[in-house]
Amino acid sequence: MPVDYSKWDALELSDDSDIEVHPNVDKRSFIRAKQNQIHQERQQRKHQIETLKYERVINEGLMRRISALLSALKAHAAVAETRNPGEVAFQAVLESAGRPEDDQPPPRPAGVHTESEPLPSYSKMMATLLDQPSPAAQLFAQIRANDYAASLSFLSKHPEILTERETDGLLVMAFDAALERKDDWSRQCVHQALLLQYCRALGKDGVAMFFKRITTKGHQAQEVFYKDVTDTYARIRTRAREIVAERAKEPAEGVEQIQLHAVEPGTEIKIRIPPADSEEVEVKEACLIFESFSDEFRKALETGSLDKVNHVLGNMTVEAAEDVVAKLGDAGILSLEERIIDATTEEGRKALKEMEAAQTGTGAGSESGYAPDPE
Repeated sequence: MPVDYSKWDALELSDDSDIEVHPNVDKRSFIRAKQNQIHQERQQRKHQIETLKYERVINEGLMRRISALLSALKAHAAVAETRNPGEVAFQAVLESAGRPEDDQPPPRPAGVHTESEPLPSYSKMMATLLDQPSPAAQLFAQIRANDYAASLSFLSKHPEILTERETDGLLVMAFDAALERKDDWSRQCVHQALLLQYCRALGKDGVAMFFKRITTKGHQAQEVFYKDVTDTYARIRTRAREIVAERAKEPAEGVEQIQLHAVEPGTEIKIRIPPADSEEVEVKEACLIFESFSDEFRKALETGSLDKVNHVLGNMTVEAAEDVVAKLGDAGILSLEERIIDATTEEGRKALKEMEAAQTGTGAGSESGYAPDPE
């Protein structure tokens, strides 16, 4: 059987005899400090590589979506000549959003950008390519859709928001609200966004003309405007619902969970339910703890399956799961026992190989693959 020397590939040899230091400096301490410096620099490089790899994955995901957006914009080039360019751009963003199941970026590796806020979905990243509303436009969006007197008064004081940029920004707000299932707020943002668009499209006296027509009972402009609001809102809501539905099907990656696993190779966690008819004080206390768990968690424990227990724990918050695990320890419901493997079966042989591989990996050195520092 050939000998595997690969674990020695990263071994670093050093002859310390040729190192000269000041007579007042302890040579052993100097060498150790130098080793620490080398390892620290190595860890920094490793961390930088992990960071760059992660950023590349995110950037590649964005580039695919930007390419799809450019294709969608080219497909709408003819339409943009007769319609509002901002509306066409927003529609193109919705169409190029990609598959809903791919909307969430991958979770950050441990130690990468830990001080930064969690990344938004790709849809929200793409939405930022459109213009964001100014503070004045955000205040305008809060005016009730049927309060045209207040909208007219606001526009008289803030005519600067009658721009394509503000319309696009309010449509982005509508999309974000739809993702959060704030349907009323989303529809209101759409209404106010299109109100700005119509006022601008009607020309120099567009504001006065729009409000006169929209407040005149039975005017044809009302039907046209309300239909446009309804259709635009429906497109935004439908796309947002698709994304939300796909997110609900699969648990979000990277969410912190508490799970129970045996750490030592060759061992497994056993579940023991305390007998309810015992007269021992400790067992009675354990029964009280067991009864304090939810019905779902008690049923999972009664099956004796660690996978089912972990499934219930995975649906809890980290704080709640930690509290439950602590109670399991107090009640003695969980115990670590040596795993018995039947090597005569295929499953047993596979488990034995995995255990041997784990033991070999444990004794092969540090995780970094470098030999430990010499004393």
